[in-house]
Amino acid sequence: MSKITIAKRFIADDKLLIALLAPFYSAIINSAIVFMLQIETSHPGFVLFRNASIVIIGLIFLYALPAVLERAAVFTGVVVSLLIILLAVTLLIFPDNILFLYKEGVLIYTLSVTLPCFIYAYCVKDLEKFYNYLRAYAAVVIAVCCFILGSMFLFSFGINNSYSMSLGYSAIMASIIYLHKYIEKKNVTAIIAFIIGLFIIITIGSRGPLLCLAIFLLLLLVHRIIKGKKTVGSVIYFAVLLVIFALMIIALNNQEWLIKLSYFLSDLNINSRTLNLYLNESLTQSSSRNDISSFFIQKIKEQPLMGYGIGGDRVMLGVGMYAHNLFLALFVFFGVIGGALSSLIIVSVLVWALVTVKNQEEIALLLIFFSVYFVSSMVSGDILTNYGFWILMGLSIRVVFSGIRLKKGPESI
Repeated sequence: MSKITIAKRFIADDKLLIALLAPFYSAIINSAIVFMLQIETSHPGFVLFRNASIVIIGLIFLYALPAVLERAAVFTGVVVSLLIILLAVTLLIFPDNILFLYKEGVLIYTLSVTLPCFIYAYCVKDLEKFYNYLRAYAAVVIAVCCFILGSMFLFSFGINNSYSMSLGYSAIMASIIYLHKYIEKKNVTAIIAFIIGLFIIITIGSRGPLLCLAIFLLLLLVHRIIKGKKTVGSVIYFAVLLVIFALMIIALNNQEWLIKLSYFLSDLNINSRTLNLYLNESLTQSSSRNDISSFFIQKIKEQPLMGYGIGGDRVMLGVGMYAHNLFLALFVFFGVIGGALSSLIIVSVLVWALVTVKNQEEIALLLIFFSVYFVSSMVSGDILTNYGFWILMGLSIRVVFSGIRLKKGPESI
């Protein structure tokens, strides 16, 4: 392969990765603004800023589009065609759904952000560069977390609005990246960054990110046991993981420690929702999610074959509400048969990719995205706007297809 070809490939990957990371940077900026200024997401000024950021993201995706068409024109055509068919069928049978999604802004976001994230992730070839871009994003997130913590402690900014789910998920992504860096390179600054992110989650985040962290550690441990080399380094690695697990279990079961931490935060006028839930023995309580699940299960029973079309969950619940569970949403959209088939495809692709992946950067990327965005899709994410989940699907399909091509022989790649 010539140097010109390699350079061309890397330039294309840069464009793709800049586009893929744009929604992440937008999310952390938006979360910080909402938290620091203590405004609602429905505030006219914030809505204008958010819409402007979506337009900018769309323009960045357009900038990288030639690289996508060069690498995966057929794949892009198939995906877009399938989506058009699904939307057309929904418009024909459930016209109110499309109108509702359009008015709420979800349809525009899905077409301009979520869909491109899926396709562009499939097109990325340099996974090591992807991981480096992700590390740069993690550094920005931790810097924002430090700024927020400093502002809270020194100037009392944001203390009256001490809960931010989106900020918590941004922090857990960065925390997991730094934890992985510490495990791989034993970097002290990485563990400090991890602790900062974890502190943000405990103080102003939600419960979901803690579950993401536990799943990541578990998956990484299992992967190392199955495929890792049994060296002195791996033994140390396992010991570190076990210590982290032990500390998490001790911390979550030490009422006295949690009460002291809660009092400490209260003295700083920080009211930790996660700590309060745990101290009240309701950390696993699902708020209104159990009611939402029961409601949709009953609705699926009433109309099991046809379902309620794309966006049916939002139409039935109202503005700003959705199923809060990936598979439940699929069954609501497509009925029992369609929901089961689409769920089976998603699970098969993810399992296939996680089992067959070999490259270290690909392993790290899949485990991180799976732990954060697949897990979050089970408890809070919306399938139409969870771009991280669709990046995971794009990466997984790429890994699966790459494995199939390799089995056919190098000449087919």
